[in-house]
Amino acid sequence: MTCVSLSRPGTCTPCSSCPSGYFKAGCSGTSAGACSVCPSCNAGEENAACAGVSPGSCTPCSAGMFAAPGSTRCHVCPAGSIAPSGSSGGPEMCECDAGYALGQDATCTACAAGKLKDTIGSQACDDCGAGKFSLGGASSACDDCGAGKFSLGGASSCTKCAAGKYSSAVRATVEIACIDCAAGKYQDQLGASSCVSCPSFSYHVVAGATARAACVCDAGYTGPDGGACTPCAAGSYKASRGSQSCATCPPNSTTAPGMMGASSLDACVCGGGHTGEGHACRACAAAKYKDVTGSAACFPCPAGYYSSAASTASSDCYPAPVVVFALAVDGDIAASQVTDNITSQLLDSIALALKVDASLVRIMSITDARRRLLAIAVDVQVTVIDDTRAASLAAKGNDVATAVQVSANNAGFLVTVVAAASVVPPPVAPPVPPLSWPSLPTPAASPPPLAANEDAPAPSSASEDAPAAPEEHAIDRADGQGGANLGLVVGLAASGAGVLVIVGYSLYLCQRKKQRAVQDVRKTTRRSGDAARAHLTFADEENGAVVVVGRDELGVR
Repeated sequence: MTCVSLSRPGTCTPCSSCPSGYFKAGCSGTSAGACSVCPSCNAGEENAACAGVSPGSCTPCSAGMFAAPGSTRCHVCPAGSIAPSGSSGGPEMCECDAGYALGQDATCTACAAGKLKDTIGSQACDDCGAGKFSLGGASSACDDCGAGKFSLGGASSCTKCAAGKYSSAVRATVEIACIDCAAGKYQDQLGASSCVSCPSFSYHVVAGATARAACVCDAGYTGPDGGACTPCAAGSYKASRGSQSCATCPPNSTTAPGMMGASSLDACVCGGGHTGEGHACRACAAAKYKDVTGSAACFPCPAGYYSSAASTASSDCYPAPVVVFALAVDGDIAASQVTDNITSQLLDSIALALKVDASLVRIMSITDARRRLLAIAVDVQVTVIDDTRAASLAAKGNDVATAVQVSANNAGFLVTVVAAASVVPPPVAPPVPPLSWPSLPTPAASPPPLAANEDAPAPSSASEDAPAAPEEHAIDRADGQGGANLGLVVGLAASGAGVLVIVGYSLYLCQRKKQRAVQDVRKTTRRSGDAARAHLTFADEENGAVVVVGRDELGVR
């Protein structure tokens, strides 16, 4: 506070104020001073600081203001106009600013939307260029259209690209700058700068998709259009795009282990327990199994084991009953002449006769008779499902014999007689049931008469193990001249309980020949160490004789 008087000692009072355009000069100490006119300024200047006790100083008018000569104050230009700094004069010093144009009423008017004016002066506003826009309101520059938009010029806003299209360019000037979304993508919004990819495992083939629903699940996947797609489960496939469900592989086939999303029927291969090419699968036969997928063949169960059809694991094979057929084959044939191919034919013929799968039939041995003129012995084993089936097949010895004879003759041999005996060995070690062998039938011709020098039949010794046949029986009426057709067949039917030795004669035997046969059998059993226990039984038939040798302790006849 400035002291201007001392009305009483120690008390100061403010200087008195002056009217506008004046300042208080000399107001200091004990002097009250007097109001003086503010200093005058040159044209275009003002002394805005002249007030109170300060005379101020002259400064140029700011831009947008003007001052007449001798004026102490600058005046603001009318709206939308501007004057250079230090403008001297009246309103005429003001010109239309950028973004404004001189209107018909001589006032400056803001440029309309889509126009601009970037200079000071009275010139008119210009249109925004293509790819640009202005919202109006005194625009001195136009804004660029962003990505996903375009303009043709003089635009107050940019046009957005349509749905299904996009544009990544800035300042796009034409509509063709908006490009269709590629296949596998879509865009459901306007003015997009990019497209959206279809969800995983889905696709569409038409460009310019406007909705997610255009995306459909790929082959091998299923789900709603535009939704989540899941792979086809194991054992199924889907060969085309769309929302349809996955199809199940054909019967008895599946996809490879762990495979999901199969897109073709060719992906279906035979499953466990089945075999075949591609998806045409058939069940593994009985006594076979298959524990892998694919076209591999079924694996046979071990010998003596059985499994039901379509078994899927080796553990499905279980010990099963077997039927053993001992075949006595008489004719022009030897074991050395039976090739693998002929053996296969015999096996197929036996299987066909028994109506079983050939994989269940095994030819265990084909051997020459131990005292053979023209004969072989064939041992055949057939694995069956249960004891009932075993008993049924064991009764078909004649069918097996016929099948073997026909097959051997078809192979070029001259087989005159085939006889068969069958047994069902138990799975453990109880006695083997007795064999009942048919005798080998004889040729139709009658036996020759007894030769003059032939010894008369001797009676059976009391020490003989086998009883003598009745004198009137045909076996005793036979002479000893049938040697050319005599066939000695020794068949071995192996089982867990012992060995059967079967000796058969295909022609009539006289008593002496019978005695010789007994001696032969005894020699054989003596060599095997069983002479003391050997016994013989003659099963005399009208057309021949069969001698069965066994072991008493095994309960075998």
